[in-house]
Amino acid sequence: MRRCALPGSCPAGFRILVSALPALSACAPVCRAADGVSSVLFRPAMRRADSSPRQEERRARSPAGLAPLSCGGQQGAISGGATMQNTSHAVMAQRVEPADSPDDFPTPPWATRALMEHVIPGETRAMTCLEPACGAGHMARVLREYFAEVRAADAHDYGFGEVRDFVVHPVEVGQVDWVITNPPFRLAEEFVSRSLQVARRGVAILARTVFLESAGRYHGIFRERPPARFAQFVERVPMVKGRLDAKATTATGYAWFVWLKEHDGPPRLQWIPPCRRALERPGDYPAGPDRRYRSSAS
Repeated sequence: MRRCALPGSCPAGFRILVSALPALSACAPVCRAADGVSSVLFRPAMRRADSSPRQEERRARSPAGLAPLSCGGQQGAISGGATMQNTSHAVMAQRVEPADSPDDFPTPPWATRALMEHVIPGETRAMTCLEPACGAGHMARVLREYFAEVRAADAHDYGFGEVRDFVVHPVEVGQVDWVITNPPFRLAEEFVSRSLQVARRGVAILARTVFLESAGRYHGIFRERPPARFAQFVERVPMVKGRLDAKATTATGYAWFVWLKEHDGPPRLQWIPPCRRALERPGDYPAGPDRRYRSSAS
């Protein structure tokens, strides 16, 4: 048995008795008082984090109004009102945006270069490309390093590219060689379907790894039109709403989903090796309060 001291308001030092540390992630504490010593024992955690009559009763029984800690990834509090945030991968991978949200999570430039350097086969410098969810142009600028022509558009006006809703606007079949984008997650399936009409050679979609899941996407896309390549980042790709941030972190995994028009066979799984340091360039992260590019170029 291991005994750990936790600073707190308890006169006796508020000790935690832990007999099996590996079990902590699946447990939540129950506060008890014995012989004048406050201690914390562990029992299986409740699944729900919302308040219920039973939870309120349990809080009321806790000594000195001490709310139970949370050890299983659920949110809780300790004496003094300090909170423990849920940072489990299952929760951090969920990002729900309102239906009318622009869902603006700019792609770090190195993540686009990783696609071009490690995933897309062959030479592209004589080809054309469309970025239909360009935002402020962070991905489109990088694509111009690899393509002869890059067209950029977005349903919202960011001062870069054409204002055009890719999902509802009429499209010309086979108008470009490639469609490469980081679409709004809730519209990713529609983006894939339209992109496969527009592109002559291939489509690359940057999405959370969990995009691979769901029966709806299986029946809507993957069963009949599976990607040729599923390229998983082994590094995290931090994305912050509305801006680029070189110091951002994330618990969410991302991957490139790539469709090749000439591919015939099962999907290929590959890992994108650690490459952030090698692929970042000076000027990738603009200075300024909102860290956006201010150029009006399109």
